[in-house]
Amino acid sequence: MSDKLIRVFLFLVALFLAVPSYLLWRNAIIDGWPEDFNGWLGLILPPAFTITALLYAIFYRHASQMDETLQKHMDKKTGCGKVIFVTLFSILFILVGAEVIVSHVVKHEPVQTWEYYAYTLIFVLWVVGITVKLKNTNIMKNVVVISTSLRPGSNSNMLAEQFAEGARVAGHQVEFISLRDKEIKFCIGCLSCQKTGACVIEDDVPAIMESVLNADVVCWATPIYYYEMSGQMKTLIDRMNAMYPKDYRFREVYLLTTAAENEDYTSAGTENGLMGWIECYEKSELKGHLFCGGVGGPKEIEGNAKLHEAYEMGKNI
Repeated sequence: MSDKLIRVFLFLVALFLAVPSYLLWRNAIIDGWPEDFNGWLGLILPPAFTITALLYAIFYRHASQMDETLQKHMDKKTGCGKVIFVTLFSILFILVGAEVIVSHVVKHEPVQTWEYYAYTLIFVLWVVGITVKLKNTNIMKNVVVISTSLRPGSNSNMLAEQFAEGARVAGHQVEFISLRDKEIKFCIGCLSCQKTGACVIEDDVPAIMESVLNADVVCWATPIYYYEMSGQMKTLIDRMNAMYPKDYRFREVYLLTTAAENEDYTSAGTENGLMGWIECYEKSELKGHLFCGGVGGPKEIEGNAKLHEAYEMGKNI
């Protein structure tokens, strides 16, 4: 069920409720205001429900592929149960609402107290069902993971792969970019990109930059060289200078680092270097930094608990 379809459904519910609201208030103005509690209840509840449904339609934040995410990444019975719950009460809500319209708006029959309370109860359960469904559904994000190491068997690349896998399991759209097979030339400092929005150098950087601009989450993975980020990561950041005057989508940035050294301060310089880039994009922030020390040789990180931490970090973005 798509975001657009959910919104259309909610707007139709609001329209459905607006009809008896209008007719009841019009009749009250023409024939006189109610003299008892039930009468006023009948005037107040339909507009209140209309406004609630309309607000849900306007502010409804729902990821595309919601039902697929529920059924794939949650317990299938639980996910399907929530779908059935919401659908069932939606049908009951419409049926009882139709009965109210036919009985009291069209036929002008007396209002029964049970009908208002039943209508209210079903509407509340329907809203609760939608709310529970929303709270237990992941908002799908576009995640770009950039592995900057050029070495086969790279430890930082293995961290990046685990982060990406965790994000996929959580239902996010993941693009994994390795710089091993990419051509990335040095920035020549011409600043032409600040005027044209494009770099004059033709290589793989423009495509990477476009992916970063359209990502919700950006994860950088790098080995630590001389207590700093890798040269290829710094070169890519410099070359993405054309992004600076453009609008960007990403709000969350993650950093994964590895090194042979294992002191607490080993990764500080790399984080500070990346912060220089993040601070140029004021709507973004560093959400997490995972450092794994004591891994120097290729694939030395195998079996390390940090791999699972990277997986969990990606899963919990």
